[in-house]
Amino acid sequence: MPTTDWNWFFSSVAQSAAAIVGIFGAFIVTKILANQSAFAEKSLRIQELITSGQKIADASSRLSFDWYHRHDSAGELEDLEKLLEKDDEQDPEALYDKLRFSPYIARADAIEMIAKMKTIRAQRLEREREESRRKMEQSKALGVFAFSHIMDSGLSRSLSAPMQLHMRPQLEKKREEIDCLYTEAKHLAHVVSDFHSIVSPNPESSLVITTSLILILTLFFVGVIYPLSFMPLPTDWKPALSLAEAPAFIFSLRGALLGAISLLFTTMLAMFFIMNIRLKYSTAMLERLEKYKHLSEYSQYFANREANAAQRTAVES
Repeated sequence: MPTTDWNWFFSSVAQSAAAIVGIFGAFIVTKILANQSAFAEKSLRIQELITSGQKIADASSRLSFDWYHRHDSAGELEDLEKLLEKDDEQDPEALYDKLRFSPYIARADAIEMIAKMKTIRAQRLEREREESRRKMEQSKALGVFAFSHIMDSGLSRSLSAPMQLHMRPQLEKKREEIDCLYTEAKHLAHVVSDFHSIVSPNPESSLVITTSLILILTLFFVGVIYPLSFMPLPTDWKPALSLAEAPAFIFSLRGALLGAISLLFTTMLAMFFIMNIRLKYSTAMLERLEKYKHLSEYSQYFANREANAAQRTAVES
């Protein structure tokens, strides 16, 4: 019966396992280094998007929305007065649809303004009727006619029209500035939303890579170090497990050499293991980026326009 050469067996197993460890290890290490480069580029991109978002938010805070709305709404209030003169029983929401309020004013706020104007107008008309009756009674008693009160209600409106015409170029310029900044904010919000969906899962820190590193290290010890620990063997050696020989092996030259190789390889894999684990974007950075997905972070007036457009689309559909 021929004698089995276990040296050949263990040598073949160690060489085959070492080849597998080398191939997969090189692939995994290359992938980690590529992920590290992508992680650095995306981190820089996140900072750029946050900076751009803050720049637009600062620019919007310098726009005089209140000044623009105060003067721009004056013309709408005049149109509202005309509509109410025809029919003062119209619902505020129906009146809103007939007027052209700035899209940066929330629909609910504009409707509330219309309701207040209706109330003020009703109170004003009631006072005017009372004043008219009182003056008519005085006129009859004195035998004279007083006509000055007839122009009171329309005087302020007639005087405001030239002022509105004079300010129209300024209002148009301001509206153009607001619209341009709104377009920038909306575009950046879409870019941030798409980019946030890419980086939020932390794709560079892969669980597959982490698992692969653990399996490669396991294969290295089981398929390479362990078979080599038996060599060299006598030709008539019989396979047997004996823990009693472990101390002698550990403190031998063979044990020291294999131990040093194991320590160095384990250290290298541990380094790439930690590198892969750390390829995660900080929660604070992702939260700051996520805020700029919403137009309200740039300006509440921009969010009002978006909400008004959504409501109008819902009503039309």
